[in-house]
Amino acid sequence: MPTFRAPGLTRFSGLILLLISWFVTRGVLLADSFSGSIPLDVVAYSKWAKELVAGASPALDTGFVYPPGSSLVFLAPNFLPEDFYFRGFTLLAAFADLLVLISLWAFVRKSPDRSFLAPWAWVIMGFAAGPLMYQRYDIFAALLGVLAVLAISKPALSSGLAGIGFLVKLWPEIALLGLPRDRLVRGLITNVVVIIGGWAILQLMFGSSLAFLSNVVNKGLSVEAVGAYPFLVARAIFGSHIVTGQFGSWEVIGSGVSLVATLSTVVGVLLLIGILILRVRGRLESVPPGDVVLLGVLIFVASHKINSLQYGVWIAAMAAAALAFAGSRALGPSVLLTLMLFVADHVIWTNFVSFISGNPLMLAYQGLRLALLLSATIWLGSTVLKSSKRQLFLTN
Repeated sequence: MPTFRAPGLTRFSGLILLLISWFVTRGVLLADSFSGSIPLDVVAYSKWAKELVAGASPALDTGFVYPPGSSLVFLAPNFLPEDFYFRGFTLLAAFADLLVLISLWAFVRKSPDRSFLAPWAWVIMGFAAGPLMYQRYDIFAALLGVLAVLAISKPALSSGLAGIGFLVKLWPEIALLGLPRDRLVRGLITNVVVIIGGWAILQLMFGSSLAFLSNVVNKGLSVEAVGAYPFLVARAIFGSHIVTGQFGSWEVIGSGVSLVATLSTVVGVLLLIGILILRVRGRLESVPPGDVVLLGVLIFVASHKINSLQYGVWIAAMAAAALAFAGSRALGPSVLLTLMLFVADHVIWTNFVSFISGNPLMLAYQGLRLALLLSATIWLGSTVLKSSKRQLFLTN
């Protein structure tokens, strides 16, 4: 991976420029967030926080599809004045965003090639992800995912962070795929202990820690998912399917939808198992760990039956983390992913009503978004597979 350093800049001036860029781009996102009405998701977070304080389970709400660690995130702004919840949540999200930047900068600062591409990638890709980063709680899980990946050299710490991430929003567990084969078992043991212990504590604190699972199972195929796209096109042409809001998202309903949702999930699980098998067999030792984790996250998102637009925050964070490692081949795919994020935020999200109404232009942009996602996934996957084949040749 080429070293990224602006000509004529010292390390200190480069850091100042990085921070200024972050503050300017995030100022735009904050202005966007505060200029409109309170996002419905944040309204729901506030409602669930009040229920948790009262001893009730938020899982009675069919839109609650989150593991028990999410409750700690929802409760955090609740300690601020009642009318300050939205601003408090938004500022906490911005602080988590800043921690991602600081973590990436601190990591690459110690790297031999001194490449500062990773923190700059986060500034750009985080901005591309848009104000949704501050209007959903995904940034908190993304921070844990980044920390887990950057701590790969310390398997106990990395696995523990991945376990905490699992308790908050499940997907950071994918960071385990970055662990080298000789550290995988030790890491898994730590990870399981953290998850079991943390889950037990959260059960004692809030109760009903498994109640959210029924809501997850009942969720259908969201309009943003890869598998939903053919049905959206069929709906626009033939009127054969409908789109309705339920279980906290907009879903496609009609013939074949459940089958496609199931098949997509199965394919994603099988691909992730395939990566794990390659890891166990020692075929990924020459691949930068961040690349492996980013590939796992891309597969997870591309095969997920929900794939909400805010999942772009995960992608931006994991792409930046991947670029923090020497030898990363994620730069090309990250460019495609950045374009995907801009399409998702600046076109689809700002015209979401037109999108779910079947506007042909918005469907075309959704097709472009999915094509960029799949192209980046295939590109990165092919480089990882080539490296695994090279590793097999060298070991034989």
